[in-house]
Amino acid sequence: MASTQLYQNDPRWINKIMGNGRTETIGNLGCLVTSLTMIGNYFGGNETVASFNDKMKQNDGFQGAWVRAFRVNAVFPNVSYQKRIQCDNQDAPLDELDAALAGGSLATVRVDYSPAAGIQSHWVVVHQKDGNDYQIWDPYNNPSEPDTLVGRYGFAGTAAQIIQEMIFFGTGTLKEPSAAAPTPKPTTS
Repeated sequence: MASTQLYQNDPRWINKIMGNGRTETIGNLGCLVTSLTMIGNYFGGNETVASFNDKMKQNDGFQGAWVRAFRVNAVFPNVSYQKRIQCDNQDAPLDELDAALAGGSLATVRVDYSPAAGIQSHWVVVHQKDGNDYQIWDPYNNPSEPDTLVGRYGFAGTAAQIIQEMIFFGTGTLKEPSAAAPTPKPTTS
């Protein structure tokens, strides 16, 4: 696709049933399926959210309405599911995110989309580091909001506090963070 940005609330598929669900639509629960479509298209695919949804259904990519993200390469053969990190109740390891982005991978991250009590889960694509923040493609079209992770979801704290889960995708091996160089032991003379 010419544009990587896609939205779950696009009128062309907002009311389409997600996966093998019964009533769950892309418009109300399709943030992850939309994020995966954007990731696949970034790496050379050419799908709409609706066509990706249909192809994932044909390739065992759903459990009911819930997306099986590790099946993304059934539709986008050149894209690998690389790693998943749960970060609930702890800071996200931003060194891993930074290394992955620097190595050419993308991450879809689960965030809390509302300052209301509790966690209201939402997936966005992190595609570039931007100082202490990250550029995102948010699958929910809300043009009045900033297009950075902290800019949009900063009510939850820092980037490390905002991210609840990360899933990495790319076309090669995931770049892991470099191990810190060991501190030299002092010598005595």
